[in-house]
Amino acid sequence: MSEIEHYEPYKRPGYGTKGRAAVYRVNYFELKKLPKKATSIKYAVEITKPFITATTGRASNTPREQTPLKLEIKRKVFRELERKKGKELFQNVSYFFDGNNTLYSDKNVNIKTNVFRSSVLLNDDHDAHGRPNEFLVQIFLLQDPLNLNELDTYIQGKTFSWDFFNMDSLKALNDLMHTTPASRYVQFKDLILDPNTRKSLGGGMELWAGFFESVRPGENALFVNVNRAHSVFYEKKDLVTFLREYLKLSDLPATFSREQRDRINSALAKLRVRPLHRPNVKNSQSIECISSKKAVEHTFPLSETGETTNVKEYFKKHYKIELKYPHVVEMQKKPEVWPLECCEIVPGQRVALKNLNGEQIAKNITFTTALPKTNMETILREGVGHMLNFANDQKLKDFEVGVDTQMAVVPGRIMNLPTITYHSSSREGPKLIPNNDGSWNLRGRKFIKSGVPLKYWFVICCVEERYLPRLDIENFIITLVNTCRGQGVTIDMGRPEIIYVNPRGDFKKTIQREYNNSREFLPNKPQMILFLLPPEAKSNNKRDKQMFPDNVYDRPLNQSLYRDIKFMTSTVLGLLSQCIVADKIHKGPSYCANVALKINLMLGGTNSILDVTEISELIKEPVMLLGADVTHPTSENNRNCPSICSVVASVDLHGSRFIDQHREQKRTKEDSKGVKKNVSEEKILEMQQIVKELLTEYKEINRCLPKKIVMYRDGVSESQYKMVLEYELKAIQTACREFKDKEEKTYDPPITFIVVGKRHHIRANAEDKKNTDRNGNCLPGTIIDRKIMHPYLFDFLLYSHSSLQGTSRPAHCIVLYDKNKFDTDTLQEFTYKLCFNYQRATRSVSIPSPVYYAHLSAKHARTHVYEGKLRRVHPTLAKEFPILLQSFAGDIDLKHLGGCADRRGSSGFKASLSLKELHASRYRYRIQV
Repeated sequence: MSEIEHYEPYKRPGYGTKGRAAVYRVNYFELKKLPKKATSIKYAVEITKPFITATTGRASNTPREQTPLKLEIKRKVFRELERKKGKELFQNVSYFFDGNNTLYSDKNVNIKTNVFRSSVLLNDDHDAHGRPNEFLVQIFLLQDPLNLNELDTYIQGKTFSWDFFNMDSLKALNDLMHTTPASRYVQFKDLILDPNTRKSLGGGMELWAGFFESVRPGENALFVNVNRAHSVFYEKKDLVTFLREYLKLSDLPATFSREQRDRINSALAKLRVRPLHRPNVKNSQSIECISSKKAVEHTFPLSETGETTNVKEYFKKHYKIELKYPHVVEMQKKPEVWPLECCEIVPGQRVALKNLNGEQIAKNITFTTALPKTNMETILREGVGHMLNFANDQKLKDFEVGVDTQMAVVPGRIMNLPTITYHSSSREGPKLIPNNDGSWNLRGRKFIKSGVPLKYWFVICCVEERYLPRLDIENFIITLVNTCRGQGVTIDMGRPEIIYVNPRGDFKKTIQREYNNSREFLPNKPQMILFLLPPEAKSNNKRDKQMFPDNVYDRPLNQSLYRDIKFMTSTVLGLLSQCIVADKIHKGPSYCANVALKINLMLGGTNSILDVTEISELIKEPVMLLGADVTHPTSENNRNCPSICSVVASVDLHGSRFIDQHREQKRTKEDSKGVKKNVSEEKILEMQQIVKELLTEYKEINRCLPKKIVMYRDGVSESQYKMVLEYELKAIQTACREFKDKEEKTYDPPITFIVVGKRHHIRANAEDKKNTDRNGNCLPGTIIDRKIMHPYLFDFLLYSHSSLQGTSRPAHCIVLYDKNKFDTDTLQEFTYKLCFNYQRATRSVSIPSPVYYAHLSAKHARTHVYEGKLRRVHPTLAKEFPILLQSFAGDIDLKHLGGCADRRGSSGFKASLSLKELHASRYRYRIQV
């Protein structure tokens, strides 16, 4: 048995050549000059709050053990130190501070002793007593200087080390680039934002604009990646005004509902506020939650007399404030509570996008969306020319760093569009080539294979009848049924029952009730329920018909109903569900065609396949495509919920049918001191067992094991490349070796491991308009793999889709491991064509379908979490729908497939299993928790 002891990343084997040549401008700006000195002196900077002794009340030089200071405070303290001691410390010295704990300089700082100490007062930052906070700053020389020569070794690409991803020199260069802009604007990691660009989104939120800036390695050069950036912040206002706007209320009620309380706690968790009842005090505290008790119910003894009082009486007596509202918030500094109306939000606090409502999201998209030409012009004019100001940055000049002010020009290629195949009886013919933007039309096409007939179903409408009349729903259902039938989906019941329900309250009970009541009008239990949900937000598109008054649009309610629906139908009732937003029902046949895609998948059908000639590498011998992703809970109120990992695997000739396995992952880790903490684990902890089960399913269906495995891994950062190779790849190999082939030899197939990333800031713009779509974006099929790419790793940028609005973002594909020894063209073209194999759309998607499916599977599994635990999917789904393949696409979670799944003998793929054979031969259903 061969074991791999040491995992090295795969070196680029060469460059691709297929496709039409094109030239692109990329938002990368080359560093033309680097510091002449190969080394830079490093100093440690410690900024702490001095310990105040209980006996003297004076500061001691011994810092107390405390929580780390926020970076914004450290920057303020260091700027105050510069103002106070700058001439003494930095006379004739070029230096910059990284904003945290390191100071870099070209020569020794003027420190006479081994350690420099100084106290700094911040007049705009007070303690609880209203006194300016005092900070102790200590600076001392570090023995290891910064070596900039390692940058030259890195960008030449001759060798590779995992440490390069955490190089001090690259980090220091980034800190130097940020120093001047951060002194004039607001910095969050690599974002430089200008508060003066604020635009209100309503509901107490505002949008700030700025730029992302980061030094990135290229081929024999370093570049600065600059991109437009935006972030949402809380507006500076008192909490009563904020909550009125956030909840869309004219005034706050005396008692909040459970739903309102959950929304409030989601928005206020860890929010910093200042005390309005002490206007001269500039301190702030963080909110824990809104209290379940009123102001008069919070009692405490007075320190002066020992008498018991409550919050309302205390504020009336001590601050002459008659509280209008009974609500108080509990602070993280327990046991303090502050009245709601005495809290003012501290500006400059970012908002999680999950807390935005539909209207805010629509405004956010409107403000941030820009076409490629506008995007590039803004980067050059406002970013490079103004906020970042490369040409006039004095810190860069001090260290003799020069940055090109024009974008890098790079070569690229545009690959041909693939051929999509539908059923041979399609009126318009079975084969089609998508449009230049990667889209195609279903008109005149039949699905390659239909699922089981839909016989029993009904409709639940969550919008009042006065807003959504029954006749409108009936007309929509007629159009939907006719569209489905035209595309080959068998629907026996064309006029399902329509039931209006109240979406408020316990909606899980409502679903259960209507499911039980369906026995009155259905001869058998329903296979599917179609839900019409409240719309999220009014569309900005003038062509879209605005059907409802403002009070009907409710994004939080929509999302809450969706979670309840998927939980109840998938885990409790064991039936299918299809959710449709109510304002879509007038979209017509084109919208119904997209719904038909999902319904056919739920019923076990296959919509389309790539033409065999397009995937020759896939059919030379059996290949299993894997996709993997991990999702983590985002809400502060869901910290006890698990992370969920999902791995999907293809099981058919065309790579269009997938099975999935998902698991919950524990989020508790112990630190070096043995303290348990909630930490999200990105590695897939049970990868070995998951892959083993997927291989078992594959072998059961195809009568053989795959000869090759290609993994597409989502959601992995540069710092985690080593982890996925040494842990996840190794787990896949170990899972394989636990199987035996027909000759009872060790099963050890060659594996290709590719990371697919979208969280980057690389944007490209074609020089020639013929190489762009109607919005000016790069055409689908665009590949860039030269000049700005990694100097050692095998990576490339892939534009596989056309954005409906704004500037397209390419997928960044990094081939970390390739024992299959694919040539560059084969791997790039194969990855591109998989973006046309996504069964839920009639257009190419932005990432290969295995990654997309894994993401959807993990996301959908999160709706199965109840009381912090991932719940088991109802086994009836497997029994009633034995040929279900697209569990993630069809909104269920099954580990079973059949019907048209291909099986393979020793001489090649044979005919599909019939439904009769499937029932006879496979009745073991593994429903994975």
